[in-house]
Amino acid sequence: MRFAESAPGPLKTLNFEVIITIEAKTMKKFLLDETGLELSEYAVAAALVAIAVVGAFTALGTAIGDKITSLGTTISK
Repeated sequence: MRFAESAPGPLKTLNFEVIITIEAKTMKKFLLDETGLELSEYAVAAALVAIAVVGAFTALGTAIGDKITSLGTTISK
């Protein structure tokens, strides 16, 4: 027994195989469509640049902090 035959009310009239086929075709069409791909590439590039900037500023901040501490120690002697 198929689901559509055992389903209550209006679900009996639905052909789920056709719906699934249509959804599969729509998903395939969506995955193969390259429209707007440039925007997503820019977003990925911007995210990578942001990660690199945060990493550089973190390392730079640590180095500057170490230099200031060293300078303070030298001055206080």
